[in-house]
Amino acid sequence: MIKKSKCARDAVMNVLRRMIKKEVKNANIPSLKIPSTVKSLQDFQWQRVMQEASHNIPLLTGLLQGSLSCRWNKNADIDDKGNVDSLVPALGFLMGTILHFHNPKKYNLLQTIISVEMYRSGCNQKIFRWFQKLGWCKGVKGTRTAVDKLCTEFDDSINSWKNAIQVELQGPQPDEHQSSVEDSDSDSSDDSVNSIISASSENQDSSDVEVSSEDEVDAIPLPQDNSFLNDQIENGNQNPAYSVCWDNVQKLSVTQHHLRQDNKMMLWALCFAAKNRISFRHLDDVDDKCSISDIQLKNYLPSIQDWRNLQKRMECVVQNIVQKNFPQFSEAHVATIQHQYSDISETKSEIVNLGVIQENPSSARGKLEILKYLHKYVPIGQNGHPYPILCHGDQLSVERMVEAKLSMAFSEDETDQLTGLIPRPQGFHKRCILLQDSMNMLFSGSTVGDKGSLFHIKNRFGFRTVKKKISDCVNSAVDFFNFVTEGSVCMIVCNILNIDNIDVNSDVIPEDGTERQEMFEDICKRVVQLVWPKIDMKSIQQAAEGDVVQDSDSDDDPQYLDDTILYWNDQTQDELEETLPYYEDSDDEFGMN
Repeated sequence: MIKKSKCARDAVMNVLRRMIKKEVKNANIPSLKIPSTVKSLQDFQWQRVMQEASHNIPLLTGLLQGSLSCRWNKNADIDDKGNVDSLVPALGFLMGTILHFHNPKKYNLLQTIISVEMYRSGCNQKIFRWFQKLGWCKGVKGTRTAVDKLCTEFDDSINSWKNAIQVELQGPQPDEHQSSVEDSDSDSSDDSVNSIISASSENQDSSDVEVSSEDEVDAIPLPQDNSFLNDQIENGNQNPAYSVCWDNVQKLSVTQHHLRQDNKMMLWALCFAAKNRISFRHLDDVDDKCSISDIQLKNYLPSIQDWRNLQKRMECVVQNIVQKNFPQFSEAHVATIQHQYSDISETKSEIVNLGVIQENPSSARGKLEILKYLHKYVPIGQNGHPYPILCHGDQLSVERMVEAKLSMAFSEDETDQLTGLIPRPQGFHKRCILLQDSMNMLFSGSTVGDKGSLFHIKNRFGFRTVKKKISDCVNSAVDFFNFVTEGSVCMIVCNILNIDNIDVNSDVIPEDGTERQEMFEDICKRVVQLVWPKIDMKSIQQAAEGDVVQDSDSDDDPQYLDDTILYWNDQTQDELEETLPYYEDSDDEFGMN
């Protein structure tokens, strides 16, 4: 009847149109409403959206599901196991767009998400206006309002860390009712209190005599295993504290007017905080300060155990490379270097972005404003004294922090003195500096024809983005050095196994798993021994002990002879004017004969 009669089709269409319009008008889908916090965005699930839509707007949901169904995707739905079909996001976006056109102030979750992502990507304002007309996103002002609303709770995590530390520092507070009862009891029994005090003083005197000086502990030792730290963190007995960090960032401000060309490069500061995975607060009362002259030289020189640990680490690196590239050793066990904090270090760090401070860190005012902004996250301990936390930065940032603290050293308040922030340098640029030194030493365009050189490998294997200036290609340079290192290790292993390439199975590898594991470890040790330098531990030990032992042939060396020419003043022959070292085989300083 619907196919043959136009009136019947129009009647059915009018009925469906009124029913769907009524459904959409009275719809209540909380999952697609305005996002209030970041947590509401994190808890978003398409499964909840489909359940609410099927219950509140069944006709519209059924029509859209039927329209999206095709041969490859029979139904845009979620099965009993919770698996989301590939067309479910498209179905949800269509329903969200329809609800947004009917009530834009109430249903704009999907539009807010798209607007925020476009804002973070730096899209042009024209795209915002075009997509707003299509109902895909918000306008420019609406996007800024949504971003500001979502960012109001950006520092809730660090404030909770701060409050937890402050509660621990202040200690348990006495109960008011209990304290009042104790006061009344103490007032009614003065004689008993006096007797108790005298008895307690006698007991204290006797206990002082029994305790020896050997039982006193001057420093709290570090734990030897992870059990103490793990129990401490899991039970929540002590907050592991946190630290802050900042570094300068640059932003280019380009003028939009065609007659103005005053572009500015703004220098700001980016700050963030990180929660400590390894707690060190049990060392707060340990005073380990000493004079630098009291530190022995052996503490700066590598010991035999340090060299052994380094060799062990290199063997682990070689084992990972061999296991990755050689199929016959794919099931071999790779040893890992464990320490007492290994379990805690494996957990993911909690990082809070504190935003960009629009102050110039190169100016005196900018440095103070940056430190004042970070100082508000410093916990306050007993008697109102700030509990110091570390403030990390590169060498230049630390120098600026020290200068800023010196400029505020004569303030009366400790908060104004910025005593809660302890500057600590970090090697942010260490990776790039080491890569640049390696490039300067090994990478040269004159060696393009030498097989095996870095420049030849770069051209041969297509690393076209690698340049000698590391700052222009950091990631490409890292990939290039990893490739060269793995290739060199594989060539050495192939030479040891007497095979042509890594895909060839060697006959010398045993079938037994234990023997293969032993051979795997032995091969990795041989690879490390080939590149291991010759270490003069005798000289290091002599330097650590402070013994200056000269070589037996040093007496014949003219550099060790006391060949000095005495210059006498003409006026006073009895006074020595100066002495200069003189060597017969040395040339004249100015090239004169």
